[in-house]
Amino acid sequence: MLLDYRKDIDGLRAIAVLLVVLFHVGFPISGGFVGVDIFFVISGFLIASLIQKQILRDKFSFKGFYLHRMRRILPALITVIVTTFIAGWFLLMPEEYHFFISSIIYSLLGFSNIYFFGKGQEYFSADTDTIQLLHTWSLGVEEQFYFIAPIFLILLFKFTYKTKWFNLILCSLLLIGVSLSHYFAVTDKSYAYYLLPARFFELLMGVILALNYTK
Repeated sequence: MLLDYRKDIDGLRAIAVLLVVLFHVGFPISGGFVGVDIFFVISGFLIASLIQKQILRDKFSFKGFYLHRMRRILPALITVIVTTFIAGWFLLMPEEYHFFISSIIYSLLGFSNIYFFGKGQEYFSADTDTIQLLHTWSLGVEEQFYFIAPIFLILLFKFTYKTKWFNLILCSLLLIGVSLSHYFAVTDKSYAYYLLPARFFELLMGVILALNYTK
């Protein structure tokens, strides 16, 4: 379940990483957090490309897809968690360590974005640099997307592939996604930042690009 290596996508990833790093180290750059938005579009593109390739060859397997995702995600995530766990044992206060342990569990389950949102953790507040594993919120969004994407794409290809409804459905969902994101950005900024319904349009943009690029 591998895709051909893409230098252009790696270059775009590098730009996204640079923007995020510069933003977090306090470099005076406006909108550096947009790097996360770029990551979501790239993720949607790659996942849709991977699933489409398997569907068209009649080789898609839910088991294979999720095992592949786990092999890609878990080694790095566990390394970060173990390293932070050891450092936290010596550096954190008891109440901070309890919060950290809870965030470990939710991070491993793919729900850290929901956990931090539920705790009322503002991502742009002054204390965010001291919240361990806060950066895993975006991984939570992507992992939740992984549960939706295969089912959605299988149904889309089964019933609408090579028909006028194919892109009509995709574009309609994109319009709904953008509208939801705008609504939550106005009514609840934390929801708009952390949760999948407000981020779905970015992932869907990548999906639309992938399906039309490789069709």
